[in-house]
Amino acid sequence: MQLISDTVDHVIGERVATDAQVPDFLQHSVNASVWADTYPTPPVNVNKAFDKLTKDEVIGQAINMLAAGHETTASQLCLITRILALKPWYQTKLVHEIHNTLYTKDTNELSMDYEKLQKMPFLDAFIKEVMRVNCSVT
Repeated sequence: MQLISDTVDHVIGERVATDAQVPDFLQHSVNASVWADTYPTPPVNVNKAFDKLTKDEVIGQAINMLAAGHETTASQLCLITRILALKPWYQTKLVHEIHNTLYTKDTNELSMDYEKLQKMPFLDAFIKEVMRVNCSVT
């Protein structure tokens, strides 16, 4: 827990130091906290009329989000693994798409980056369909 707490504290410190506004849950918590006052340029949506979250409350919320998210992710990964085991056609198609997308002929290596992930429509559709059929959040 201390590692997660230290990491969240470090990420927030970097955002404040660079005056960064990232559109995510953590940023909304920071904007509603005592950290908002430390920005060189305070966020536009900082409301000074309410009691601000403390640093410990922001870090606690981030830890809660991580804890809740890992259960959902584990559940979805179990179902994906089951479907791939029961439907080898999907597995074969995904292996081909992943290999064809990630393989670099020049260097004869497999490498992955965000742009390459965007070029795998079957993988994207497969994961979205699993999540649609098995909505683990109710």
